[in-house]
Order: sequence, then structure tokens, then C-alpha cells
Amino acid sequence: MELIRRRVLEKGITGTINTAELLNALDSIGSEMGRAGNNINQLARHANTINKQGRLNEQIVKDFNLLFSDYIHFQQELEKLLRHILRAMKPR
Repeated sequence: MELIRRRVLEKGITGTINTAELLNALDSIGSEMGRAGNNINQLARHANTINKQGRLNEQIVKDFNLLFSDYIHFQQELEKLLRHILRAMKPR
């Protein structure tokens, strides 16, 4: 993923794009992001349940918020990369 990021953001895409490979990679990324979203929802539900019981540890909330912030940043970077890829694939 880091190689793709550098090529797109620093140098731009040159040459031929293997669309089948790109679509497979995008499908894989989409599946992984979906799984991450499901896990986040499960964690939020669990946190709400234990919070209602008065057992939610403040440090766990802080740790979760930090990790969730990292996840959001990663998702935003991924969106930027995908926009760059789509622009590069657009016929001129």
C-alpha cells in the first residue's frame, strides 16, 4: 500500500494500469474496511452495554478514541489515494 501511495502522490501514475489487478486490490481493500467498520460497531455496542453497568474504564475509552482517530485518518488517506487513482485512469 505504501508503494502505491508514493507512486500516486509523489510521481503520479505512468505507464499501463492492470485493471483486473487494480479491481481485485480495491475489492480486497473494500472488504477489509467493511470488516473494520463491523468491528468498530461491535466495540461501540459492547462499550455502551458496560457503560450502562458502570464498568467502563476511562483508559479504555481513551485508548479506543486514539485508535479510532488513527482509523479515520487512514480511511481519509485511502480516499485521497483512490481519487488520485481514478483521476489518473480517466482518459485525457
